[in-house]
Amino acid sequence: MASIALHGRHDTAAKGPQTRAGVPGARGSVIRYRADDPIERTQTNNRKERMTGATVPSMATSAKTDIGTIALADQLIHLRERVPLSEVDVMAATGADAATVAGWIERRVAPVGEQAVRLSELVAAVERLEVTTKADAIPQWLRREVSALNGKTPLQTLAAGGYERIAGFAEDLIYPTFT
Repeated sequence: MASIALHGRHDTAAKGPQTRAGVPGARGSVIRYRADDPIERTQTNNRKERMTGATVPSMATSAKTDIGTIALADQLIHLRERVPLSEVDVMAATGADAATVAGWIERRVAPVGEQAVRLSELVAAVERLEVTTKADAIPQWLRREVSALNGKTPLQTLAAGGYERIAGFAEDLIYPTFT
């Protein structure tokens, strides 16, 4: 089953501040992280990689499995309560047919295999976009052809395994670089 790892804790009482002053595009503010927390260390490293132009690591795992779990379908259901994704959007991002997507939404079928991976990536991408984008605007953007994606839509990019590219767009919205 593909799983999603999301994080976002900041601790102002951390040992020793880590500044972003030396990082290209940073404002020079002091941000404190708990140095003993592996999630915080990863988060700090991911931001540094983003600021220096390195690849954004995937927040959704891409491990394919034939063991399904209804938990991923539940994540989709909860996501659709917040963001108006259509079944067609889910089909486009996962490569699943209408009956399969309906089965996930009705909790009759657990996502498995490559479709579970793509669904996990769709959920992770939309949750990242929710940080800075109005919920109603997210599906519109996912359906729009984007020149930076070679004229493909973000849904087509996700279906082709391009989660990192979509996550990069979301990261740029959350942590914009200044030039």
